[in-house]
Amino acid sequence: MNANSVALLDESQCQGLESFLADRIYEFNSKTTGYLDGRLLAGSIRNDAGEIIAGFSGHTWGGCCEI
Repeated sequence: MNANSVALLDESQCQGLESFLADRIYEFNSKTTGYLDGRLLAGSIRNDAGEIIAGFSGHTWGGCCEI
């Protein structure tokens, strides 16, 4: 592959790359700041049939929360 080309990815590869990049950013930020407390956060409300009718997802890090 030419170093100047961009490879377009399929859905699965996009998810894998997104996860890889998020992990590298977390590693850099943690080493730089000393905050190692990052956690995923999610919740949902389900109806009587068990179907999700509302939900949220986000994360905590450095004493903050993003939803």
